[in-house]
Order: sequence, then C-alpha cells, then structure tokens
Amino acid sequence: MYYYQDKTLSAREWDHIRTWIERCDCWAYSDDLSKIYAQVVEDNPDWVLPLYEEWTTAESPWKRRQSVVGLIEYSRQRKRVLPYETLIRFVKPLLGDEDYYVQKGVGWTLREIYNVYPAEALRFIEENVASLSSNAYPAATAKLDGSTKARLKQVRKS
Repeated sequence: MYYYQDKTLSAREWDHIRTWIERCDCWAYSDDLSKIYAQVVEDNPDWVLPLYEEWTTAESPWKRRQSVVGLIEYSRQRKRVLPYETLIRFVKPLLGDEDYYVQKGVGWTLREIYNVYPAEALRFIEENVASLSSNAYPAATAKLDGSTKARLKQVRKS
C-alpha cells in the first residue's frame, strides 16, 4: 500500500486499488487508503467521484468514511482541491451517520475543507453546528479561533 501513496496511478492500477476498501476493517487501513484515494481524486476526479457517490450510502462504514476522508485527506498535501460545493456535497449526507469512525471522518474533512475554504466552511459549520455529532465537532472546529469556538459552543448548548 505504501508504494502507491503519493504516486499518480494508471487507470489499470486504479481499477485494482479501488477494490482494496472491501478489505478495510480499521481506521488505520482506511486512512492509508485515503492517502492513495485523495491523490487519485486530485489527478482524476472523474474516476473516483462516482464511486464516492455510491459509498456515501453504502452499508460499509469504511466506504462511507472513505467517501469524505478520501476527498482531500490532508489539504496541505494537495496541489489541486475540488471546488467547495463538490466537497461539501459529500459531507452533507453523512452528518447524521451513526458510526463513530464515519463521524470522525466528517469532522476531519470539515477541518481540511476549512483549511482551503475558510469562509465557506465556517458558514457551513455555523449553519450545522447543532447537527455535528460529538465525534465530528472537535475535529471540525479544531482550526477555529477561541472566540468563534466559544460562540459555537453556546449555540450547541442551546
């Protein structure tokens, strides 16, 4: 798996590697796949986005998690990032997901979207702060300043 991280994949390699999610059974493996999948999103989004559309409603929580974490993984490692509207489209359907690791992925992805699109991501977080699970909220708000965090915390309490 490490061989393919940070590598541009051929269509043949992608056809094989995209099936690796079927063997995913833990967050560490999921996150390692996210490194590969996010690179493919950057290089060839048309190969991955239709798959992610399916995965947002998949029975497997690892596919649902991958459909958001694999979009951007770490934003600082991306040369090109999808438009905000595309990224957030994958986050929205998972806001109410009950799986712990999916929610951690939602929070992580919101944090990374904030790194690239701070105004838009903050607006989304503000509008959905009551819907963010206790597992997603800490990561989603990690980069926000103290006064914004305090304000959002008050909104969550009420």
